[in-house]
Amino acid sequence: RLEVPLLSLRMEREAAAARFNAALDRPQAAPVGAALEDPSPVAALPSEEALYALARTRRPEIDEARRRLEAGQDREALARRRFFPGFRVALRWNQIGEAETPAAPDSGRDAYMLTFGLSLPIWRGGLDAGLREAQDGVAASTREVRGRELTAESETRAALAAYRSRRDLVSLYASTLIPQADATLR
Repeated sequence: RLEVPLLSLRMEREAAAARFNAALDRPQAAPVGAALEDPSPVAALPSEEALYALARTRRPEIDEARRRLEAGQDREALARRRFFPGFRVALRWNQIGEAETPAAPDSGRDAYMLTFGLSLPIWRGGLDAGLREAQDGVAASTREVRGRELTAESETRAALAAYRSRRDLVSLYASTLIPQADATLR
């Protein structure tokens, strides 16, 4: 009656041993030792909030979304600046070189130019559309960052629940099931 579950457990043990050896970068046929009789206590976990904060700060996909948000905010700031007049001042120097006609006054002398410019934002429709587009991009990036943070938090919550479940199962085995099995065998 116990032969079928025993065969199934042996197959599971072999598969688990192969995964264990692969994780340790050892040959697949390397022997795996017996489990410890009394496993050492596990260090206490940080608080749930600390784990969530770690999940939000250590995920590359969240960092990438934040960088896109920052770039969108920069585009929005630039779109806002386009509503203001622009001023330009330029100094230009042209090196003339040897005088081709020495008799002409100032022939061969370098030329300098000073220019001033002013641009007025009179086409407001295009500027408004550019600002709305930048604002929509910021809103979308903000939603993406928040969505990725919520995903990280939910995955952390699931991992924490799995950890607690397994910890409770180990405790149940150590405090109840193993002693009962030992008592039954004696």
